[in-house]
Amino acid sequence: MTITWMLFDADGVLQRMPVGWKSSLLDQLTDGRSDTDPEATLAEIFAAERARAITGGDFTAVVTEVLQQRRLDVDPQAVLNSWRTLEVDPQLIARISDLRAAGINCALATNQQDVRISHMRAMPEYADVFDRQFYSAELGLAKPDPAFFAAVLEELGIAAEQALFIDDSAANVDGARMAGLRAELFSQSAGRGELDRILSLHGVQV
Repeated sequence: MTITWMLFDADGVLQRMPVGWKSSLLDQLTDGRSDTDPEATLAEIFAAERARAITGGDFTAVVTEVLQQRRLDVDPQAVLNSWRTLEVDPQLIARISDLRAAGINCALATNQQDVRISHMRAMPEYADVFDRQFYSAELGLAKPDPAFFAAVLEELGIAAEQALFIDDSAANVDGARMAGLRAELFSQSAGRGELDRILSLHGVQV
């Protein structure tokens, strides 16, 4: 069956955090004090983020609560800005534009919480090239659960064999395959050449 939809993961495929983002965030979470544990604070925030990426809810409120419980005089929005600082691969975006010009529909399929969702939907890099954007917190399902992919297929109204999914996580690729999609593991360091290899493997002409 002909591939009519390309589904792309975001983190680790199309986008990455800038160099030094974590150390900068940890500096913020020290609050200029020597009696704090910024690593533990960040681990708590990350755990809450993973939960909110599935259940939805207000990630800002969660971050605010963590900071308050740890008695940190840190602006929650300053912390959250770290999640809005993204570097997108322009060569991959250009290739996705080529795919759409060739008649292939393209969608984003990613695990994200609400702060990231609002930011990513407003990013012109994505708004200009994606026909649809699917986020775990909005679906109430997250990769690698095959149900996430089943929900996306239902929204698109297509058979699983019509979709090719690309992700940097082997577990997510396996989940997509369990749902019947064609799926391939992507190496971000290989960039556009890796995408072209995958497209050729599945007979997608651009």
